[in-house]
Amino acid sequence: MNLLFHAISVPDALMESISYEQDMICRTLGHCRVGEEIDSELGDFRDIDPNEASQRKFTYMRYDHAFTPAELEMARQRSKAGISLDNISLIPYLQQIGSNYAEKHVKADDLL
Repeated sequence: MNLLFHAISVPDALMESISYEQDMICRTLGHCRVGEEIDSELGDFRDIDPNEASQRKFTYMRYDHAFTPAELEMARQRSKAGISLDNISLIPYLQQIGSNYAEKHVKADDLL
């Protein structure tokens, strides 16, 4: 591996690591009502005692959409930069993906 590889891969790895850490902190301090399993060892942190749930600092829900290869390809077709944090030309496309995801996964009961 050379320096260029690290310069390209380290920012993504740091962002993913920070996201993972923030998710863990929120699930530990808050009452996680919605969220995929973190891994097979940790689980999803949703199986807590009801009495303990009332003592948590806040209610936490995490919805994560994993982009499919087809969605990534469509993003590249719409914009040469593809999906990136600063690609504002993809906002309408990403809003549509988010809307479709929400229709399938977000339930009103989760929000009450």
